[in-house]
Amino acid sequence: MRSIAPLLVLLAAGLAVGIWLLDSNSNPGSTPPVPDVAGGVTPTPGESGSSELVELDDAGREGSPPRRATASTPETDDDPAASVVAATLPVSGRVVDALGRPVAGAEVSAGHGGDRDPWFYPGRQAPRPPVTTRSDARGEFTLAIEKGPPTFTLTVHARGYAPLRRTGEPLPDGGRSLGDITLDRGVILAGRVVDAGGAPVRGAEILRPFPPPADGFVIELPGLDGETVAVSDSDGRFEVASQEVGEWELIATHEAYPAQGLAGRTEHRGDHVTDLLVVLEDGLEIQGRLLGVPEEEQGLLEVSVRAAELDSPLADERRIAPVGVDGAFVVRGLRAERDYRLHARLAQREWPRSNGRSTPVTVPAGSRGVELVWSTGTTVTLRVADARRGEPLEEFQVESGLGWLTPLLDEQGLPRTHFPEGLVCLDGLWPREGRDELRIRIEAAGYEPLEHQVTLDDRQELDLGTFELQPMPMVRVTVRDRLSGEPIEGAGVTLRAAPQSNPGGVRRIGARLGGGGPEPGDFEDLDSPAQYGETDAAGLCVLSSLPGVRAVITVRAPGYAPTTGEPELLPLREDVERDFELSAGGTVLVTVVDGTGAPASGAKIEHQRPISSGEMLWPGAGSEPADSQGRARFAGLEPGLHAFRVEDRNPRSGGFVLAVAGSSPGGTRGEEWREVLIEGGEEHQLRLVAPPRGSLSGRVTEDGVPLANARLTLYEADDPEARFAAMLGGAPATHTDGSGRYLFEDLKLGRYAAEFTHASRAMAHEVEFKLEEGENELDVDLPVCIIEGKVTDEDGEPVEGATVTVARREIEQTRIRMVMVANLGDGDDETTTISAGDERPVVTTDARGRYSLRGVTPDVELFVEVRAEGYGPTTSEGQVLQPGERRDSVDVQLIRGGSIVVAVTTAGGEPAGGLLAVATYEGENETSVEPVARPVTAGEARFDDLMAGPWRVRLNPGPGESFDEAPPMPEPQSALVESGEQATLSFTLLE
Repeated sequence: MRSIAPLLVLLAAGLAVGIWLLDSNSNPGSTPPVPDVAGGVTPTPGESGSSELVELDDAGREGSPPRRATASTPETDDDPAASVVAATLPVSGRVVDALGRPVAGAEVSAGHGGDRDPWFYPGRQAPRPPVTTRSDARGEFTLAIEKGPPTFTLTVHARGYAPLRRTGEPLPDGGRSLGDITLDRGVILAGRVVDAGGAPVRGAEILRPFPPPADGFVIELPGLDGETVAVSDSDGRFEVASQEVGEWELIATHEAYPAQGLAGRTEHRGDHVTDLLVVLEDGLEIQGRLLGVPEEEQGLLEVSVRAAELDSPLADERRIAPVGVDGAFVVRGLRAERDYRLHARLAQREWPRSNGRSTPVTVPAGSRGVELVWSTGTTVTLRVADARRGEPLEEFQVESGLGWLTPLLDEQGLPRTHFPEGLVCLDGLWPREGRDELRIRIEAAGYEPLEHQVTLDDRQELDLGTFELQPMPMVRVTVRDRLSGEPIEGAGVTLRAAPQSNPGGVRRIGARLGGGGPEPGDFEDLDSPAQYGETDAAGLCVLSSLPGVRAVITVRAPGYAPTTGEPELLPLREDVERDFELSAGGTVLVTVVDGTGAPASGAKIEHQRPISSGEMLWPGAGSEPADSQGRARFAGLEPGLHAFRVEDRNPRSGGFVLAVAGSSPGGTRGEEWREVLIEGGEEHQLRLVAPPRGSLSGRVTEDGVPLANARLTLYEADDPEARFAAMLGGAPATHTDGSGRYLFEDLKLGRYAAEFTHASRAMAHEVEFKLEEGENELDVDLPVCIIEGKVTDEDGEPVEGATVTVARREIEQTRIRMVMVANLGDGDDETTTISAGDERPVVTTDARGRYSLRGVTPDVELFVEVRAEGYGPTTSEGQVLQPGERRDSVDVQLIRGGSIVVAVTTAGGEPAGGLLAVATYEGENETSVEPVARPVTAGEARFDDLMAGPWRVRLNPGPGESFDEAPPMPEPQSALVESGEQATLSFTLLE
């Protein structure tokens, strides 16, 4: 299996999440391999940990499953108290110290969404504030958490203890008891905040940046990201009462001063640092007035401000200033000699949102008399009608966008489907630079999709007239209860074509949230045509056909077994009518025991339903915990081959399951899975033996000194795709405490590679070991090797601010880079490059061009990589260090980079958008140079700071758009990049 470098593009404003898998080592026209992350270590038959199918019984089913409630069905009576109770779930626990003694007065908070909780779902207005309580004298607490997402984030703070933060905590339907929550002894940090003249600053907030999650990847948007841990008093004094031992970092913020960072290190638990001093430099203001605000919105607006150039974490901070009733505003605390981008918007964050805002203005800090003009932007209206009858259509969906296509949403934030008299109003459109290309797509059941492009300028209103949709063959699906014959309302119906390969070496998968579609938690192939819908009160769902395509129909409804029809070639002109009868399906009763035959209470049982070729499942979909008797019930199972196992929680258990073309339904499963064939409504019993487990503990030191807050990640040894799975959250990880100790519990047996990383070390350190049943101990003393040098330009002058990293050459082939394109709601598409998989700390050169890389790996060939604005990436000669060696004078000379400007127009000569341009280096050592991706907006994509040499550029469709639906992509083009020069490529989209 060849390694791959995924390119992840998330469209935050839409309801679809797309993943681009880009194979940088393959030909541009090939389809990259997709990693098989379903397998695990196969146990030897007869060993403990095997599963046993002990009984297969047929059992009748009494009664009929309940019909699905419609959206208007209330969950509770009109009693408000009952509604509140029904909307929350209890979470309880006890806070204790390392000796098991209760910790009273600990602050315990829990909530959804927020900073690092990656759950997103439609219809949610905004992340609600977390619920907070304090532990009592026995250390006990109870919280009522809002229903909704299946996970929550837990934080615990207590004076003198290290803060505890756990994300992704599961929240079952009946609530949860967390048991004992153990806090480690920490340190206390205290000091003063003063201004440049030494006067105390009152009201400064002290932020602690959020740590990276224990697994998975992180998406970071501009802005300070952390929790408030203290506020300075009238004397400027502050105290951070809950801080872990080791490296620490704080950020002081105040509305009147630019943010200031502060960092340090503590060595021992119980330390009390009291002499910290934060000096806030004087800030500048921007004063101005917002003109043209409607009377009904006066006093409800704010000005959003951010640095025009985001070149450091603290410069990324955003400022918000209220707009007075008279339109006046003052933005304070800005850095001198820096330009800022301002625009006004409605302060309200929840739906419905105002379509008005001001045109962005960029001015230097200290500006006065700045004028922002309020506007509702450009409004585009159109009507939709049946081309044959000329009558208005009222049921359809609209996607539009200046670049990226996003659904038109209703007041609940869900895709709008009903348009009285066929009237569509697209308001709040903001052409970039006064001119932009608006893309519109309209889909209605029984009609051919219609796409239209129109160039927008500064006009306030534009009427596009009537769009007539051409009728096309339909697929009418009627769904009934098999026993009663009654129609089933709200059943989800999917009409899908067989998976197909894509041009351009790209495969895209995604998860559509809301509005009908695949089963929640399932992924779909975004490049296989599909239609989705739900049945009405008569059990009828009408979908547009896929004429001439071989397709299958799948029907799912709560309380029933999913049903999939046989593949069939849909006719070119005729309608298709199909009837489906749903039954309760089969049931499997699973009993889990340990090696002694005792019930394995709480063991998590994984269920894998029959999967089709090319289908991708969300990790953990269908899993259930065993009750106190070690039992779990799986009901409503569709006919086919189902598989069950006790969750092994190995490093791959969190990964995705992909059924590749040509494989059998169980072809990707290891032997630890036990399969049950469901043929009807029978009930089966299955006995599983929980595999033996092991724990791992130890101590991490650095030259014999305990290393606090070191991160440990476990991977299956010799698994080429383990790191890819870890990016998806499939690797156990933890951090060392103040004494350098760590603990992993309940691990699967086998060979592992333990990766040790730390903020002060430039490289990860790896150790392989074999985990055996019971307790295992692994102490690791990390060597300290240092590479230092100087970075200069072509004239020998030092380059300040260059980023320097170090890596082994063989790791170059597995580096994972991702590009995120996000609409932040202020009229701009912002692009941020993030990485995961082989995450490496980055250092920057000082004013003399000097750098120091501490904690590099000895006894292997290393290469220093340097990047700087205006220069192409440069790599040093190979270096091999001995343990404990310090090597100086590893100097790197940078060469001016070149650029490529890509111009893209439609067949009609208009600027194109909504595409992704990908540039691939084709020179010497091409596999060591990462592909670069840029979104095409307003007809242009720009690649800067490219290495000199030959590059090849191709275009791909944008997120949420299949290769079939997108216009044909033109052939890739090549460009020779020269130092300090700009190359230009022009593409014209085909008809």
